[in-house]
Amino acid sequence: MLKKFVIQFGEVIINALVIVGLLISVVAGFSAMAYSFIGGLITLVAGVAGVVLFALVIYLLIDIRDSLKNLDHK
Repeated sequence: MLKKFVIQFGEVIINALVIVGLLISVVAGFSAMAYSFIGGLITLVAGVAGVVLFALVIYLLIDIRDSLKNLDHK
């Protein structure tokens, strides 16, 4: 039951988590800019880059899994 839910809504869940991660990164970056502009800028860039790289790895793992599943059925 849980597997079907994840397969059906997995992309929506991942996209929602990416949006939340990006929003958190932007808020943290601007909050850190109140103390130090360079520190805040580094926080902002690192946070956004981290979220984007994490999402890319997740999508890559899903694509690899789908490809392996297709090979298994052949």
